[in-house]
Parts: sequence; structure tokens; C-alpha cells
Amino acid sequence: MTAADLKLDAVDEFVDLEESLDLQALVGEVGTEPVRPAMQPYEDDRLAEVRNSARRFAREYVLPRATAIDAEGDNSTESYPWDLVELMQAEGYFGMCLPTEAGGDGRPVVEMLVVLEELARVDVTTARIAGDFNGVVGNCLLNSGTPDQVQRYLPGILAGRKPCICITEPSSGSSLRDMQTTLSRSAGGWVLNGRKRPISGVGTGDVYLVLARVDPNSVPSGGFAALLVDSEHEGVAAGKKWHMTGTHGMPEYDLELSEVPIRDGDIVGEVGAGLSVVMSSYNMQRLVAASIGLGIGAGAFGMAVRYANLRKQGDVRIGDYQGTRWNFADVHTRIVSARAMLHIAARNDRPTRHDAAVAKLMCVEASVAAADYALQVFGWRGYSKHYPLERYLRDARMFTIGGGTVEVLRDIVGKSVLDLPDSSL
Repeated sequence: MTAADLKLDAVDEFVDLEESLDLQALVGEVGTEPVRPAMQPYEDDRLAEVRNSARRFAREYVLPRATAIDAEGDNSTESYPWDLVELMQAEGYFGMCLPTEAGGDGRPVVEMLVVLEELARVDVTTARIAGDFNGVVGNCLLNSGTPDQVQRYLPGILAGRKPCICITEPSSGSSLRDMQTTLSRSAGGWVLNGRKRPISGVGTGDVYLVLARVDPNSVPSGGFAALLVDSEHEGVAAGKKWHMTGTHGMPEYDLELSEVPIRDGDIVGEVGAGLSVVMSSYNMQRLVAASIGLGIGAGAFGMAVRYANLRKQGDVRIGDYQGTRWNFADVHTRIVSARAMLHIAARNDRPTRHDAAVAKLMCVEASVAAADYALQVFGWRGYSKHYPLERYLRDARMFTIGGGTVEVLRDIVGKSVLDLPDSSL
């Protein structure tokens, strides 16, 4: 055999490999799982059924759109996948854990987390949308809202009327003492002024749950207020658009609030007690973010497993090298440990602040590690936009910041362990 023949064989093998690495093959068939069911003893038959059903939905409807949502999306309202919103609503993915008497499905929290994880395996935007319909706003309404507020907003949310949580500001994320958005008394009731930045879903959201500081000149005790604000309300507008590193299908804009008239009936809970209103549901929101982050990492890791069993260096599959196996073992251990903690936090359907923080911290850091290692396994292919690994890494990184940075989460856990007071979000 000549050198030319050897070169031709190498090219043929390369072409064959590229042809076998389509996105469908890398994601895997429904029911296949690099993390074997035997390694997940905490998942019973019912949860396995939920996982496979969600995986089937994600593979059939979401996967064909995933690459385009990222490549064509620019965090604007034009890139929002409205068709997938309708499909998820029809599938029953909104209000999964809300009680049946309120119009929800009354499912255990862990089932909702499994659905979100499976959606995130193929597309983070779709998972985040589903998460919004199972997160803070609906739970705040049930925990602290009046019957009128529940009737006004909850049926619309369950029918696909998107809610948005609006806390972050240009100078205030988890540090609430720097919040500038203010609720003040006016002749006709209240008025809201400020800017929230950046807010996911502005322009597609129908109702905003806004956390604002109460003007101490209006209410001497001050504090915060949680407010329900319709997107079409006077004085409400989308501001600057932000083009993020990842999650390109989710619109990201400033929310401008200028002399927005607020009625007493728009205030959730008591004036001054808004922080406790939001916090009553924020532990659940952290589990939502944790499950989506975990799904990103698990999806990337599953691709790396399949690739390692296909890719050969010479005549040896790269998965047959001991060093590779050890690295896979490390990432696998982080993923299954994070998933176990996530499911522990969801027990009894009422996550504690400590458990939610630990679960999110473990899940999002495992996600980044898994996506980063998966890209490394793919080598130059992983670094190219022809494969989704770089997208997974970009998307995973977002969850170490949004919904509580890993630094804030560590502080929450540390204060809990040391029994210290904690006033952070």
C-alpha cells in the first residue's frame, strides 16, 4: 500500500465519521441514556416514563429547530419560537405542579424538573420558556395573591400568556439594597418608576412580576413591593436590546417603567413585604434553573459518550484509552451527584432555601464542566459551529449567573451552615 493509498483511507474514514455525526445520532434514540437507569436508583418507573415521554417530545419537535433557534436568534422578539410554545402548552408542560383546583396538573415537582432537563438536553430556549410557565409568577399568585389576582392572571398563564420575573437592575442583581425601581404614592393610588435590566422575555411576556423598593416618603417602614404589571400598561415599554453570548432564542431587553399607574389590586401581598412574597417561590425558581442547567450538561455529555465510541485515533477508539475513561468517570460522577441533589431538594414539593442553593450550585457547575469537557473530547469539531458543543458551553455558562450567581449561592449555603442571618435574594 502506498502513502497515497494510506492518505485516501484516512480521508474516507474522516468522511464516514462526519456522515455519522449528525445531530440526531449525537442526541441518541428515545430510551437510550449514557447515564444508565441502573445508576439512577432514585428514579422509579413513573419517573422513567416521564423522562422518556419528554425526551420523545424534545426529539420530535424541538431538536429539528434547535440549531436554527441559536444560529438565527439574536435575543429579539423575532427569534422567539411561538410554535413550540403552543406545542408545549398542548402537551401539558405549563403549570405542571400547580394544584388541579387552580387549573394545574398537580404533578410532583420532580416530574417537572425531569421534563425541563430533557428539553434542555436539546435546546435551552425551549426549556427556559417551559420553566417560566412553572416558576415564580404562578407560585407567587397562589402563595400570596388575592382570589381576584389569581382569577385575573393564572388562567392566562396556563393558557400560554407568558409571565416574566423582573428583579435585576443595572446596579442591582442579588444586592437588593442598591435597587432603584421605586413604588410611590400618587393622588390616584401608586406610581412605579425605574428600569429593569436585562429581563428575559420582554416583548413576548404578557404579565410582569416586578419587585420594587417602596418609597419611604410614602410608607415610613419602606421595604419592597411585588407588583403585577400588564405588558400593555401605560408607561411600560421595552428598552435596550441585549445580545447575549448564549440562549439566543430568548428575548433580552431592558424593561422601562415610567410613571406606571399601580392600583392596590396590582400589589401582591402587603406593601413592604414584597421580598418575602418573591422569596416564597424563589426556591422553586432555583430548582427550575438547576434542572435546565443540568440538562445542558447531560446533553453535551451524552454527545461526548457517543463520539468517544465512534472516533478512532489510529485503530483505537478514544474511549478505550484509560485517561479518557477516567475523565468521563469524573464528569459522570458530577452529573449523577447533581441530579441526586436536585431530586432530594424537590422532595415533599417544598424546597428549602439551603437545598435549592446547593442543588443549583451543583447542577450549574457540573453543567459547565460537562459541556467544557465534551467540547474538548470533540477537539476541533467541538470548537466549530458545525456541531452544537460550543452552543452547549455558551448556554451552560448563563446559569452560573442568572437566578443567583454561584458566589451568592455559596454565600447562602455558608450562612446556612454557620447559622448566620441572610438577607440576600
